[in-house]
Amino acid sequence: MLSLVHVSMKTGFVVAGLVGVVLLLASGLYLAGKGKALAFVLEEISAQGPDQPAPKFAPPPLVMMLPTVNTGIALSVAFAMVLKPVSIPIALAIVAAGIVLGALAAPRRPAVARAPVAVSEG
Repeated sequence: MLSLVHVSMKTGFVVAGLVGVVLLLASGLYLAGKGKALAFVLEEISAQGPDQPAPKFAPPPLVMMLPTVNTGIALSVAFAMVLKPVSIPIALAIVAAGIVLGALAAPRRPAVARAPVAVSEG
């Protein structure tokens, strides 16, 4: 049977969802700005000619951390939606826990391309 229930916008899980959307939007805007800056730098390098060596880039720590933090935010908001806490502080604590867990799971430094290893046959 289908029933309609009025849910207040001041309910914890609704606030957690809205906070999650705002955080993910801010993160996406930041990453988009960094991506456009990188595209501009690569276009400048390619305009100098194809014989230029490949640049060595190290992304800023925040750029490396945000994808896993975004995953933590999304999973914590989904968890809050399933748990449906009425209390706003509890819902925001769930989102904060997702941010912390995402930051702890983030890579600390970029992966380094290793020099090729010669393999002897025989």
